[in-house]
Amino acid sequence: MIIQINPKEFLNDFINPINDLNREGKIALFCDGTELYSISTTKSKTINLYNTYSPLNVEDSIQRCSLNIQKLTKGLSCIMKDEMFVSLDISLETNTLNFSTKEIRFNIRLLEDALVEVPKFNIEVFKQFAIHHEVNINSDKVNNIKKALEFSTETSKFYIEQEDGDVYFYFGEKNSTSNHTDDIKIHVAEGVSTKVPNKIYDIDILKLVLKFKNDFSIKLNDNGVMYIEVENPNSNLKYITAPLIK
Repeated sequence: MIIQINPKEFLNDFINPINDLNREGKIALFCDGTELYSISTTKSKTINLYNTYSPLNVEDSIQRCSLNIQKLTKGLSCIMKDEMFVSLDISLETNTLNFSTKEIRFNIRLLEDALVEVPKFNIEVFKQFAIHHEVNINSDKVNNIKKALEFSTETSKFYIEQEDGDVYFYFGEKNSTSNHTDDIKIHVAEGVSTKVPNKIYDIDILKLVLKFKNDFSIKLNDNGVMYIEVENPNSNLKYITAPLIK
């Protein structure tokens, strides 16, 4: 399979989000016609990512290959900055991913599929997520969330709370028996007409999304399952996380 990509775009919009989520560095890369996709999950399995990318061109597509994505990241970072379009050759016969120009050449050995676990997550859940509540967070509120995250270095979760049509994020430990727990509560949206589920979530979902967006929408179903989508010109990130148990 030969895929033609913009190396900077491919790295920033497709590979880096997977790297942020999957610290082990081993992924399964799938090809569905002219689209690449991958499903990743955090080590705690609380956050799932369905990430798609549309290359400029795909020839002789293969259904799946498994590779060390950290090696690919390092290889792509070596490509000259003025290279707008390059081709990657993935061969199951030689079991390698290859890149070659006059300036640089690298080969990355593919991994055995059996050694790379794919999260058992139905893609249709991402594609047909039932939305019952939506919280739109603008860039000003995003800046406040970033400040709250800097403040909340000792907590791993946040709460969604609602007062009338106003929605707040609470960072802290409500069930702590200590009198020395730091906490912060910030206003993130207004005019929300539905009753948003009052749930607790892994704080990493915010850290992951805020790397790529200055404003975003949180979509929830009535069970509190959270869905956040980040759209780019040639890629699409869909995050899903379930609420934590109190």
